[in-house]
Amino acid sequence: MKIAIDACGYKSGGISRYISNLALGLDSSSNFKTTILRDYQDIKESIVPDVGSTLYVNRSNNNKLYTVDWYERNIQQILTNLDISLFHGTAYAFPNLDHIPCVVTIHDLIFYHLKESYGSLFKFYDYWVEKAKAENKQVITVSNFSKRELVEMAGFNEDLISVIPLGIDLNKYKLTSKENKEYIGYTPYLLHVGKICKNKNQIILIDSIARLNTKGYKLNVILIDHTYNKREHQIIMNHAKKLGVSDQIFILNKVSDQQLQSFYSLAEVFTFPSLFEGFGLPPLEAMACGTPVVCSNKASLPEVVGDGAICVNPVDIEEISESIIRILSDTNFKNDLIRKGEKQVQKFTWETCVNSTINLYRDIVAINS
Repeated sequence: MKIAIDACGYKSGGISRYISNLALGLDSSSNFKTTILRDYQDIKESIVPDVGSTLYVNRSNNNKLYTVDWYERNIQQILTNLDISLFHGTAYAFPNLDHIPCVVTIHDLIFYHLKESYGSLFKFYDYWVEKAKAENKQVITVSNFSKRELVEMAGFNEDLISVIPLGIDLNKYKLTSKENKEYIGYTPYLLHVGKICKNKNQIILIDSIARLNTKGYKLNVILIDHTYNKREHQIIMNHAKKLGVSDQIFILNKVSDQQLQSFYSLAEVFTFPSLFEGFGLPPLEAMACGTPVVCSNKASLPEVVGDGAICVNPVDIEEISESIIRILSDTNFKNDLIRKGEKQVQKFTWETCVNSTINLYRDIVAINS
């Protein structure tokens, strides 16, 4: 079976990991020949592996973002004469391909909830969601929460939606030595991994640290953000300065996979107070590294973390702080939470994600043959 998957425009983050592991899984199967659409501008920074055949596209005028017109015109033109069995739009977008079966992954509807934050991008994502619904495309989404939203908010036919959760690499994320001296200057610390922005709600961690100080628990906060937004970072540091805790806050953005694994393992607690997630990989990565997790109880997160984390109201400073204190002060509770987390994370592997996706490919091709 010949599959084309779209890897354009994604260099890092959860969607890039999804595309990367899907590409690797397909490439390892002798039953599939994969063509990956890649962007010239992303080659140096992209984590998507160079596997299968590659077709390169190039955004005109060095644009950072695609437009609907550009995508439909260029991607459609590239694929028109390509001999493929199915096209997988891995992140919302897909071209007009009457002669080729198509499946599209709609990760979540966060842009419906944060319309103002998305600006012009809202129209881009909304267009593809509405198009997928109007054309009755087969849709993959990553959580039961996102499926409910697609049905209840966007009006999709639930029979056309397949829930295929993301996964983590259990060989990559695992407990490492607690004695790593490279990170001793940061310890003890709380950890957060993710883009610094309003939705991720890192600012509540600054409030929580200030409150923990008054309770006799002085910890640092490490925020690992693989992107860099000077304005958002400054908002965090200004708030920390206002509360007198700026010396306890560290923002890091150039962290290797090996370093990330160590940061997870050495953290006292991993904190994830996000206001909205379609899935949420970082809490699972922390669990795999043997770190206790305090996580938001919003959107898909309770479904993902199960009983392997303490789920809290992400805007309740007291609840977050008291949950952290409980982990720090009760060794038996902490160890039990870690064990539950290690068990929960076994449910989410890339192998399962890839195999479920392959089975769906076969079903779609069979229906359209």
